[in-house]
Amino acid sequence: MKKSIRYSQVHGFSMVEIMLAITISLILLLGLLQTFISNKNNYRLETAYNTMHENARFSYDYLSKILRNTAYRSPQQDTIFTSMNTLFDATNLYIDGTNNTGTNNSDSMTIRYQGSGDGAGNADNTIRDCLNIGVDSFVTTTLTFSISANDELQCRAQNPSSANTDNTQVILPDVENMQILYGEDLNGDKAPNRFVESSHPNINMANVVAIKVSILLRSDIPVSPTVNTTTYNLNGTTQTAPGDNFLRQPITFTIMLRNVITEVTA
Repeated sequence: MKKSIRYSQVHGFSMVEIMLAITISLILLLGLLQTFISNKNNYRLETAYNTMHENARFSYDYLSKILRNTAYRSPQQDTIFTSMNTLFDATNLYIDGTNNTGTNNSDSMTIRYQGSGDGAGNADNTIRDCLNIGVDSFVTTTLTFSISANDELQCRAQNPSSANTDNTQVILPDVENMQILYGEDLNGDKAPNRFVESSHPNINMANVVAIKVSILLRSDIPVSPTVNTTTYNLNGTTQTAPGDNFLRQPITFTIMLRNVITEVTA
């Protein structure tokens, strides 16, 4: 015999139980959401740090390679070179610069050197300008490094061996400042006795044998969990972060000008 069901004994969830279940579900969902957001923020932070470190490595490698070409002279013969003072005279110094005149009161730096090739317009590409264009023998290229209005390290290449003889391109984004000190040899031993800015009243650029470069890198996106008001020291010049959430990293390195130190005239 089929047993009848008494509907008065069938119970569902009460309103209180439903609200409690929803509340618990929301708490669990909120916890998962917070975990997701935290992991995403940590990922963005780590990515920004890694990008800045890679930019620091690139800027050192790139500038070191280019700046070591400073004052190179194409040999007339195997061991005969034009005099340094003749080739790089007062109007065409092998190194020069400006002090605190650029974006964010940054410096600019200009270097000059000759190249390698057949001397008839065909560079062999063993010596290149800052835009990776070859420089022919007995051709002097002039390179100027500065910070653009968009906080980028840029280089202007004036290279007669290039199809575009005057070309400016961005080398590295997210660079807020660059400060340059020039290592001056005061006693003729080819070693720097002091590092001073280009505007120093007693500097003789013809005696510069080293360059100390300090640049301030910035993350490409604002990922810092705290407001950045840090003051950074760049070769004695300070710059304070404007209270934003960008990460920043200063990097400083010194480059000896080997072609000046090992000058050969005959």
